[in-house]
Amino acid sequence: MEEGMSLPSHAALSTVFDANPRARSLWCLAAAAIIQCALLVYLPTSPYRVSLAIALIGVGLAIGAAMLLVRRLPGAGLTAKALVALTALGMTAFPWRSRAVRRLVGADPSDWLVWGLAGAVIAIAGYALWRGSPRVKTAALLVLASVFVYRGHYAIQHVDETEFDVIASHHAAYRKLLTGGNPYSPPTPFNISLEEGRKIYPAARIKEGYIDAGYVYPPLLLLTAMPSYLVTHDIRYGILLEILLAAWLLTRLAPGDSGRLAAAVLLTNPFAVEVASLGWTEPAIILLFLCFLWCWRRWPAQAGWLLGGLVSIKQTMVMWAPLAAALLWGRFTAWPERLRWTARAATTAAVPLLAALALWGFEPMFDSTVRLHADMPARGDSLTFIRFAADHPPAWLNLISLAGVAGFLGFLAFGFRRNWTASLPHWVALAALCWTTFFYFNRQAFGNYYYFTICLWLTAAAMLDTAAEDRTTT
Repeated sequence: MEEGMSLPSHAALSTVFDANPRARSLWCLAAAAIIQCALLVYLPTSPYRVSLAIALIGVGLAIGAAMLLVRRLPGAGLTAKALVALTALGMTAFPWRSRAVRRLVGADPSDWLVWGLAGAVIAIAGYALWRGSPRVKTAALLVLASVFVYRGHYAIQHVDETEFDVIASHHAAYRKLLTGGNPYSPPTPFNISLEEGRKIYPAARIKEGYIDAGYVYPPLLLLTAMPSYLVTHDIRYGILLEILLAAWLLTRLAPGDSGRLAAAVLLTNPFAVEVASLGWTEPAIILLFLCFLWCWRRWPAQAGWLLGGLVSIKQTMVMWAPLAAALLWGRFTAWPERLRWTARAATTAAVPLLAALALWGFEPMFDSTVRLHADMPARGDSLTFIRFAADHPPAWLNLISLAGVAGFLGFLAFGFRRNWTASLPHWVALAALCWTTFFYFNRQAFGNYYYFTICLWLTAAAMLDTAAEDRTTT
């Protein structure tokens, strides 16, 4: 064992200060489910639906806070059943009137026939995941993965990449890069009206047919999404693969039924197909986070390399630094080990940034990745508590959003005092609560932000449910 490492496993430590982590697991899952309901009722064009979604996210945040603050909670042993129920609910969003179903039951089947067939399939799949043998459960997961890929491919083929800024930004950057240009230099082609564009971006940045900015994310994300573009000419197929790999890692991090069922929930999440088809980048962050957890359990001294990537893959992800510092403090007791771990993380975070600065210059990168975001106007369809301040200028909104940072650090400090950073499953739950608070009180947040938090809550639920049984030492 390396110098500075604590002797007990994280799972064993979890029982020192938490007599029943499995009850806490159910509350993590409840927070994820409520936030998912908020995304399902959200409609950007309806102020009432936006307000309802914000209220539901607030309820989810309150459940998450209770998970941390209340020492004794009910619900132990119910997580697996709740995961089966969420999987069944997610399957109701499958395309039950697809072309394949019409071939099977007729050109225009009646509703009772369609939903009867759907009910039978959902019941069989649920029973297989709940009561089947390990091989049957694995087969059921593979079927769900295949359905997810089919739905994702269909959605990608029917979404115009030029109408969504994230896809346009990536693809324009790669076209510039492959012709020897600077991906951070403007413009970025964008098929949107001037009126709509100025609701999203600073008015001076929107021109007819393009945005006066380059690639809007850090260089590491540009690098990670590149293989998908080179192979398929579309970053979204890489996102499908990231979600599949994330589901597989969940089964590794939480061995047994909890991990398999959590993977099933991830694959049947109605929002996952939308995330992939619109090119949102959160699956890359989720996959990198799960890789970090997997590495931390097996080679904790080397996990710093992954943490550096997690911190630098997107602008807001720098908030992983204080969370990692709390985890690092409890895991390594000797300062040389702490410093070496931090140096590894700093290297991974700095190398892509320094290379990009050397290749493409400071000014275009700063303009597209920092200045553009700081000048963003307020949006009335944002899923944040400070939506009431939509009439304030961007400078004021940047100050108001510090409430999210304060809440993030406040919950982290409380969890640290409760010794939650001594247990990896509890640390994941603490991270889910911190990030939900951060986004809820941020200047703007949308469905993809909360999809990220849902996956954090889901991971915490699966890991806490197996914490008492998993005695694997690190």
